[in-house]
Amino acid sequence: MLQRSPRLIILEETDPEALKALLSALHFRLLQSPPSLGTCIKVISLTEKHDCKAALAPWIARWAQPSTDGLDDLSKLEIGQLAYVLYYSRAPQFPGFCTEVVRYLDPDFASEWAEDEVVTRGFEADGMIGRHLTSASFAC
Repeated sequence: MLQRSPRLIILEETDPEALKALLSALHFRLLQSPPSLGTCIKVISLTEKHDCKAALAPWIARWAQPSTDGLDDLSKLEIGQLAYVLYYSRAPQFPGFCTEVVRYLDPDFASEWAEDEVVTRGFEADGMIGRHLTSASFAC
């Protein structure tokens, strides 16, 4: 039997926390605490890069649960990023989250979201975040 020593593979553009979260989920290992919103966004980038969106989407939806305290502890930008993560992961709470967002945010929130690459990507993907927010505003 051949004996091999471990190889060192350098992934220069990969965030270590995002990779740890991705590999933990793929190997069905729970993390001690859910990844941060920023790490979830980086995991999404990794799932696109490594073509494993379907395998990770349920994990990302679980990690990105909106706070039970509502939106008070999030900035406008973080709310947009959370909307992107929930939409991307096809989280069942996404439509309800959009309804809450429309009730909570000032009408000028979109201008701040437009400055963020992640949120803009969510709006441009197929217009779904914008459509959900628009239909949620009419439901109020």
